[in-house]
Amino acid sequence: MNKKLIFCLLLIFTLCSCSIKPESVKYATQKAKYSTQENISFNYNNIDKAADIWLTNENLCFLKDNLIQNYYLVNENGKKKICSNNGYGFGEIQDYGDKIYMLDLKEDIDEENAYYLLKYYDVKQKTINEIFTIANCSDFFVINDDVFYLQFHWHGDTMEYSLKMYSLTSKTHTTINNQLFSFGVIENEVYYLTEANGTISIFKYDKLANSSVNCGSFELNQSVEYFKESAEISYTPNYIMCSLGWLRDQSIVWNFSLKDKSLNQFNFDGEIMSFISYDECSYFISDDEENTEAIYKFVNNTGETTKIAEFPGYCGLFVGSDSGAYVVEYDTNKIFYCSEKETPKFIGNF
Repeated sequence: MNKKLIFCLLLIFTLCSCSIKPESVKYATQKAKYSTQENISFNYNNIDKAADIWLTNENLCFLKDNLIQNYYLVNENGKKKICSNNGYGFGEIQDYGDKIYMLDLKEDIDEENAYYLLKYYDVKQKTINEIFTIANCSDFFVINDDVFYLQFHWHGDTMEYSLKMYSLTSKTHTTINNQLFSFGVIENEVYYLTEANGTISIFKYDKLANSSVNCGSFELNQSVEYFKESAEISYTPNYIMCSLGWLRDQSIVWNFSLKDKSLNQFNFDGEIMSFISYDECSYFISDDEENTEAIYKFVNNTGETTKIAEFPGYCGLFVGSDSGAYVVEYDTNKIFYCSEKETPKFIGNF
């Protein structure tokens, strides 16, 4: 190849490189980073609402949605790949102690059923360890040395759930209840909801006695089946919080008091999405305008609702305290901390 041709090719390449917009260069070279936080306490209510991401004060763990999906850990030092989820498009994360637990869809059985793998990443040892593979596992919580999980099965066209416990020490499975539609954790105790003849009942599981105690019940002036399929439920020390979006052009939030067994209803003019409670407060997302989502703070006992921020595009929530919420801006892979007292604060990107 002669020198004149080489020079022309180099000139074309240089001109093409110079035509890239400065914003694109900045975005392309932007490194993943997560600023150390002080406001994040452990909250089980996040696990089925922010399934593919988990925040602690030190780390951010997320599932990157590419053709080959991988879990990554991000902190002040940058981003590190943990492992793959086998590329099936499903992953749930819970960071508990020094371990990051991950639930993957492992292998399809047929059109309606599949095998799921529960595994964990040991942050100190930097190793991946498999726990169990089981059919139709949808959600899980880790409490001390036990894994509590939902296993679904089909009754005609209806999906039904069983709550089970797996001991990490004895490697055994225990069935807690075969007919429930939601479960959660309050102060390291497992609670779950059942329905019979239109009545919603709350139970608390006693591990030592291997039995459940009825903590109250309530009835809704709504379609119970729609409530069971669509309600977003959070568990707090004082209330079972339930939200249902776009019901008769309104959204509804209920709080059921575990103390006096009363049910209160609050209406909201707009769609409620990603409703997540901590203790005395909850946070949720609602479409504000076209391509804009608003973040709201909700006081659990009074229903007082305050808009605290707005974001463009599709967003997710992670709640680690009553004082504020972490907003995931999925279009830009950025995370912000939002509270009633200050403007949204950028804390990292992934």
